[in-house]
Amino acid sequence: MKQSGWAAFYLGALLTGGPGMLAAGSAAPPAGAYTCLVLSPEFDSDLGTTLRYRRPNRSLGSVILSGKGSYHLQGGTQTGQGSYSFNAAQGGFRFTNGPMSRYPIRYSVDVRQDSGATLRAYTLQFLDPKTHEDSAFWCELEAKASGSSGSSSGTATNTPASGPAAPKAGVANPGLKGTLLYSSNQTILSFDLTSGRSVGRLTGRDVSVSANGSVAYLNTQDQVAFASSTYQPQKVLPQLESDSDVSQLSLSPDGGRVAYTTGDPYHPGVTVRDRSGQVLANLDGRAAPAWTPDGRLLVTARDGEPAGLWISTPDLKSWRAIPLKVDNLTAAQLSPDGKRLAFVSNGWVWLANPDGSAAKRLGSADNNAFDPVWSPDSRALIFNANSGRLYSLTLDGQVRPLLTDKGDAVVVSYSYAWR
Repeated sequence: MKQSGWAAFYLGALLTGGPGMLAAGSAAPPAGAYTCLVLSPEFDSDLGTTLRYRRPNRSLGSVILSGKGSYHLQGGTQTGQGSYSFNAAQGGFRFTNGPMSRYPIRYSVDVRQDSGATLRAYTLQFLDPKTHEDSAFWCELEAKASGSSGSSSGTATNTPASGPAAPKAGVANPGLKGTLLYSSNQTILSFDLTSGRSVGRLTGRDVSVSANGSVAYLNTQDQVAFASSTYQPQKVLPQLESDSDVSQLSLSPDGGRVAYTTGDPYHPGVTVRDRSGQVLANLDGRAAPAWTPDGRLLVTARDGEPAGLWISTPDLKSWRAIPLKVDNLTAAQLSPDGKRLAFVSNGWVWLANPDGSAAKRLGSADNNAFDPVWSPDSRALIFNANSGRLYSLTLDGQVRPLLTDKGDAVVVSYSYAWR
């Protein structure tokens, strides 16, 4: 399949350790949300080497430039606001005060033509304070298009529309129902998919829900905490010595057990605990836990016998591999009705039968998709497009950006749940 220009652009970033070769910015950066990213090291078992992959910068989230010299942070663990300036003749862009002012910046613009449209990516590249060389952190504003964009088949399984469109009156995301829980600025929000409106519910991040509606999340002390279906805080589990870099919370269907990933990409592990805090399992070399509707646990493994997808018995004492003939498996979830397995391989969401058979590639966004979650009715998925933007994906491969009631993209920095 022909690789898109932006896909090739980011492939260069993966191999060289930066966001790519960009033209210097001679015009002021436009107003908007600059999604902050980081290149994280990860061992690629197929290539036998460590590559650096794009990930959302959970600390910064997004930098919102006003276009009039002020900015604020949104969607990450850091908060604050300040000002910036741009003068092409005197060194370009810089943050003049506020939390971002400690970072030296190189501002640049990448411009290319595609099917008659002019596409631009505006990038704020963070520099190492000592060497002033490119670091692994940058923030970018998604490309804008002008001119004719060419014809469209109506199926956006590879590259969806470059920017969000204004939603229909009263319906922000046609065809989607229910509530999405996600975190922004250490606040867990409930986002109504139909209206596109959100309400703050809990303080914390990295959220999961059970079939009965109860909630698990990480509080501001990075402890696993529980809340009721009406978002009333309940028990907090004491931290374990092994609880470093906790992420990817998954609450069992009955709400009685919680699984989560710990450690770095080189040495991940999965811990399973009950509501009393007792450790039920420690799984070395495993990641991305996800419960099945009947209370078994799915985990992924880059190493093992074999690497790939594993599933437990309900008591977590026995495990077997689910054969999937794909590369770079990063996450998998069984649909609530138990009929379909969704998983991510090489930046695409795939579907398969629960036993791993009949796997087919379903959809992506610029070949960057991860962390799919199922709708409660098993008819659609939502995935993260690696820049923190969320997209919906129907079972016939239609990809659409998730929108607020104002037509803005929904951007996250941590895991999310659909109820």
